[in-house]
Amino acid sequence: MSAGAAPAAATREFRISVGGPLPPAGREYLEAALGRSYAVRRLGWSGDDLDLQLAEPAAIEPVRAQVERLASLARTLAPDVRYLRRGAGRHGADPTPALRARGDVAPVAPGMVALAGPFLALTERIDRYWRRLARERAAREEEYPALWPVDLCRRIDYLREFPQQVLLAAPVRPSFAGRDAFARDHARSRQFSAIDAGAHLAASTFGLQGAVCDCCYWLRRDTTGQPDRWYTTAGRVFRNEAAPDSGLDRLTSFRVRDLMAVGSEEFVREAHAQMLADAARFLARLDLTAAIETAGDPFFANDSVLKNAFQASAQLKYELKATVPHTGRDLAIGSVNLHQDFFGRSLGIRLADGSPAWSACVGVGFERTAYAICCQHGPDPAGWPGLDAAEDTP
Repeated sequence: MSAGAAPAAATREFRISVGGPLPPAGREYLEAALGRSYAVRRLGWSGDDLDLQLAEPAAIEPVRAQVERLASLARTLAPDVRYLRRGAGRHGADPTPALRARGDVAPVAPGMVALAGPFLALTERIDRYWRRLARERAAREEEYPALWPVDLCRRIDYLREFPQQVLLAAPVRPSFAGRDAFARDHARSRQFSAIDAGAHLAASTFGLQGAVCDCCYWLRRDTTGQPDRWYTTAGRVFRNEAAPDSGLDRLTSFRVRDLMAVGSEEFVREAHAQMLADAARFLARLDLTAAIETAGDPFFANDSVLKNAFQASAQLKYELKATVPHTGRDLAIGSVNLHQDFFGRSLGIRLADGSPAWSACVGVGFERTAYAICCQHGPDPAGWPGLDAAEDTP
C-alpha cells in the first residue's frame, strides 16, 4: 500500500452477485469452496446474489473477486457420468438417531465418533470386500504410519493446495523449562479446552495423514526401476473438517481402504479402467442410488482452484456419490483418481528407462459408505444388502 493510501474497507457481511443463475451443483461447489477458504458463519441466497457472513472482517473487493472467480469456474464443471443407477432402498429418515440409540455410533468430540455393534461390523465387511479385490489383483499389502513427514507434504504441495485440511503434530518444546511450563499450565486443576501451540510447542515436523495412499508413493521416492504393480492399504485419515453435530457424513478422523497402481502409463491406464469398473460393481452390489462422475470437490480458493477445471476436463478424478434422501444431497463415499505422472515427477519415482512412473488409486471410506447404506436402506441390519460369503471371508 502506498504511503498515505487508505486501507481497504473490511466487513463481515457481503452480498455478491454471481452474474446469473448457477445450477444446483454449481451452487454446492461455490458454497463448499468458500467454506474451505473462509471462516463462514452463514451462507444463503437471494435470487442470484450470495449472502455471506464471515467470522472475521475481510476486505470487500478480494472476497468479491474470489466469489466471481469461483462462480465462473463452477459453470465449467459439467460432470462426466460413468455410472448412474437408482437403488431399491426407500428409507427416507436420518438413521443417526437410531444408530446412536442402539449404541452403534457414539460422539467422542466434534468430528469424531466411536463405532460398535452392527454398524461397526458393516464397515469391516466393506473393508473385506475391497481387500478381496486387492488380493485378486495380487496387490502388495502395506501398512503406513498415520503421520506424514513434512517433507512429504512439501514435495506433493499438499500444504499449499489443501491448507484447510491440514492437521499438524508437534512436541512440547524440548527443554526442562518448556516442559515444566507446559505441565503447570495444563494440570487437571486448570480450566482449558484448547492449547496455545505457539506458546508451548516446538516446530512441527509431522502432519496427520490426509490420505492413505501417499505413503505408498513416498516409500518409492528417488528410485529407478519401479515395476508395474498393485498395492493396497487401509488406515485412518485426518482432515480439519467436521459436521456440526458430529454426523457421519463429515468426520475429522475416518477410515479408508485404497488400492494403488504404480508403473508404466499403459499399465496404470488399464488399472484405472479396472478401478472404475470395480467401483460400479460395488455400488450396484450395495443397491444404492448412486453415481460415478467427475469430481467437483473444491480446492482451497487460491490458484489451486484451477486444478478443478483441469481435473474435470482431463477426467482425472471420479467420485462415488450416493444420494442421502433426508437431505436431498449426494455424499461422496469414495473416489477413483488418475494421477498421471504427478507422484513420479514430484517424488522421483522412475521406471527402468528413467521416465517418471504413473499412478492411480481407488479409495472407499468405511464410515461414509456404511452411513449411505443406512440412509437408503434404513438402520435395521435386516434391511441392508448382503455381501456374498466369499466376499465376507477375512
